[in-house]
Amino acid sequence: MVGHSDWASLKQVLLDIDGRILETFQMTELVDPTLYDQSVSFETLGSRPEGPWQPGWLPSGYQLSPLPDSGEAPGSALSHRLFSDGLSSFSLFIEPLSGNSPALRPGLHRLGISYAAVRHLPFNGRLMQIVVMGELPPQVLVRVAAELQFQPDSSDIEPES
Repeated sequence: MVGHSDWASLKQVLLDIDGRILETFQMTELVDPTLYDQSVSFETLGSRPEGPWQPGWLPSGYQLSPLPDSGEAPGSALSHRLFSDGLSSFSLFIEPLSGNSPALRPGLHRLGISYAAVRHLPFNGRLMQIVVMGELPPQVLVRVAAELQFQPDSSDIEPES
């Protein structure tokens, strides 16, 4: 026998809304494992996302992650944020809708193994489209979208009720 290996059960299962397995991911073989005897440091939670739109709730362990440079012009109407726990992630998109812009139907949409929760919210005489999308349980995405909050500076205008 060359080397020593141990098996670990690291498994992620993605279920559909009816509880059926859509995807299973696991890595189980550890070859020549050794005990790590150093201290482990954890990153402090990321800073609050820029802008007045803030998540009112995030799943435990999820924090704001940096996005690759998209090349979008500064001041673009579309806001995109990525949240991750290191294993999985979801995106949050916020954009104003105008009369000619394409809008998604509010509610929950299945996109292959991913889901998208869509919410429309009146704000300052305009309609904002909020989309939370990822490979997480649909109820998590719906809750993130439902609890998104507008937290303005004192000079900003409050959203309509």
